[in-house]
Amino acid sequence: MTEILSRSLRVIDDGLGQAKEDKVPFSEFENDDAIILLGDPGMGKSTFFQHAAKSNYMTVRDFLIDPDIKGSGPLFLDALDEYRTIASGRDASAEVAKALCALKKPKFRLSCRAADWFGSPDQEVLRIASASGRVVVLGLCPLSRDEILKAVQGLVPDPLVFLDEADAAGLGDLLGNPQTLDLLARAWGSGKRPRNKFEAYEMGVSELIKETNPQHIVRGIARPNPDNLRKAAGAAASTILLSNSVGISRTEPADALGYVKFAAVPHPESSDLDTIPNP
Repeated sequence: MTEILSRSLRVIDDGLGQAKEDKVPFSEFENDDAIILLGDPGMGKSTFFQHAAKSNYMTVRDFLIDPDIKGSGPLFLDALDEYRTIASGRDASAEVAKALCALKKPKFRLSCRAADWFGSPDQEVLRIASASGRVVVLGLCPLSRDEILKAVQGLVPDPLVFLDEADAAGLGDLLGNPQTLDLLARAWGSGKRPRNKFEAYEMGVSELIKETNPQHIVRGIARPNPDNLRKAAGAAASTILLSNSVGISRTEPADALGYVKFAAVPHPESSDLDTIPNP
């Protein structure tokens, strides 16, 4: 937990309109009323919030369904970007601000993908929900070399060799993202050495689709053909991306909630799709 919360952050706006060059820890702003955490997909925003929160972690969507404070400490509201996807043109930030004001402006922390943060328009409306009128905007920095070495312990035989070989293959820039780091480490851990990004992702995906739960293996559950499973995952991911949806629903109705129906995925075997976790 300590290592996750010690990840470096860059100050995009200190709440007074100023950015800072130096990297800072999250603890430097723990007394602020309102904090926005930005980051690219896979950078670890949700994991960071889950570790930082006490009992007040929830997605923006869940919070807006039932606005409430369930414990002490600030509210940690995750994934504004996901709610924005299903908000059908509504002002997502304004909805969050309105709900927070109804709760008498508690301290809050809000995460969002960097590409889906609207900058000043979002920040200004959220100031209304901040007791101090200030909103600090932070960016989650890529993993440092030391953090990368610690993260791949147990995934690769020799973390230092892995780092050198990944750099030599032109993959060094991808290692700072926890999600792609895990994918690449699994590729190296398979005993093969990808020569480029395409091979690295191919090998990483091959490792990720393997069943690792011994209980499932013993009972013969969730063991479809790997090729079919890969095709099912591709069909599901493509459907979500092309329809700009938040996921695939096995229940009805799904459309109004931003999900696509299970039957819409172009894959013949539903048993393969049942194995795929909803992205």
